[in-house]
Parts: sequence; C-alpha cells; structure tokens
Amino acid sequence: MMGPIRAFLIVVTVCGCNQAFDLTSTALRPDAYVVDDDGDGVDDTFDNCVGVANPLQSDVDRDTLGDACDNCPLIANAGQEHIGDADPLGDICDPHPATAGDCPVLVDAFMDPGQFLARWKVKEVVAGSVTAEAGRVELAASAGAMFTSTELAGDVFDVALLGRVTLAKGSGASFMAVSNATTLLSGYGCGDADVVMQEQAQAFWGNATNTGTGGNVLSSVPVASALSLRLVTKDTTGSVSLACRIDHGIAFGFGTISTPPAIATGSPGAAAYVVPATVYAIAVTRFEPGMMMCPPAVIR
Repeated sequence: MMGPIRAFLIVVTVCGCNQAFDLTSTALRPDAYVVDDDGDGVDDTFDNCVGVANPLQSDVDRDTLGDACDNCPLIANAGQEHIGDADPLGDICDPHPATAGDCPVLVDAFMDPGQFLARWKVKEVVAGSVTAEAGRVELAASAGAMFTSTELAGDVFDVALLGRVTLAKGSGASFMAVSNATTLLSGYGCGDADVVMQEQAQAFWGNATNTGTGGNVLSSVPVASALSLRLVTKDTTGSVSLACRIDHGIAFGFGTISTPPAIATGSPGAAAYVVPATVYAIAVTRFEPGMMMCPPAVIR
C-alpha cells in the first residue's frame, strides 16, 4: 500500500514544484552567473585581459593576452618575462631592456577603419594609395605612400610595426617604420630595403638637405612575407642614435647609425616606396632614462 508521503512525492515529481504549490513560473536569467569585473561585456572566463576593459579583445601577437594588458603587444610572450628593468615593457620588446625609461605611448591594431583618417595623416601618396580595413592598412605604393600620427609630434619616438611585404630584387624598394617623419625622405626610419639586388635591414635619416643610411644584408633570403620592423631612436643615455632590427620570415638583420642629426619635427608612422605593403599594427614608445612612472598609453 502506498503511504501519503510517498504519494505526495510522486505528485510533486510528476507535476513539478510550481504546479504542486501553485507557484508562478520563474525563468532563469542566462547572465546570472556572468562575472565581468572590467565591464567590457566579456565574461572573465573568456576575457583575454581580465581587469582591463577591452571589448574588441584584440590580440595582435596571438599569445592569448589582449593588447590592452600585454607588456609586448606585437611580440608573442605569453610568460610576460620582465626582469631586465623596472619600466612597463617586457624584456623581449623593450628597446632598452636593462635601462628603465621606456614608456608605451600608443598601440594601434586598426580595428576601427572608420577612425583611421582622424588618427593618421596620409602623406606622400605618389601613384599609389593608403587604405584602412579592419585589422590592417594597405599601402599600394607603385611610387610612394606614407601615413603618420595626427596625435604624436614634436618628440623622438621608438616605433615597432607588424606587416607584410615582398621585395623584388633590383627594385630599390623599401618598407619602413618611421619616426619624426614629414616626407618619405625626411625623418628617422627602419626599413626592409632592396639595395643592389640584396635585401637589407637599413637605418635611415633624412632632412631638408641630406640623407644617411646604415645597414646590413639580412641573414638569409626571406621565405615568407610577414615581418616586424623595430626602430629605436635613442641610446641608453638618451642621446639620439638609430638602431634598426628586422625579422622577416626566418631572416633577420640589423642596421645602426650612431650620430644622426637632430630632427625635432614630424611624427611616427609607416611608409612604403615602390612596393605594396600591409601594416597590421603599430606600437609607439618613448624613452627617458630612469623614468619608471609612465602616463597611460592609448590602446586601440
């Protein structure tokens, strides 16, 4: 024989608690267990920068850390190694890894092409074009093309970029990260350049009256078009001194100029001469020896 308690339990099980007790049905909220500490709309479980709002989740170097909290946003370093000095930049991308004073200023992954012309000025377009798309900028430079920051000027900056280019031997072409630039031949630069049928890492300076270069042939022939360019504009004392590093596929190279003339005007950016090229991201830093407290950088 079935007892009253067992019968009651069967009724509750079959009918459900709401029906058995004449309760109003309650819908579960899908976001009831979402934790989003930085308020960027991404659950902390999936957020690549927990604690720093970055709704676009940009991760240029694909090391699983978002650009907004990565101490080397253009070079993969998932371990965030940072033992060389006390400034905010990680060792692998720090222009002066054993001397404090490097401050991040700007990281732009070009995620919003509609804002490109407000943030960057297109210059020196000769038989070519500069076109922004989501996540990249295309320089179609059958002669020359350049873009520089509208927000940064009047100081000497270090510039790194990720991009893509293929140089034809004998073309005389070049693809450059630039600082203090006003024209293709004015400012400081670090370029992947075709020089006398050889691909070189080339440091460059130019002003209204003269130009100078210092470079070396790459370690091997590049087998891919992806590359990084890193321009450093000061030595550890803060004096202007150019160093250029290129990593192009499996090839790499360095170029230096120890005492270039001072160039006080111009802005950081990218340029291409006689070759089409793609820029995926630009990182701008500023060096003052001993500086450890940096103002907030612009990350976008």
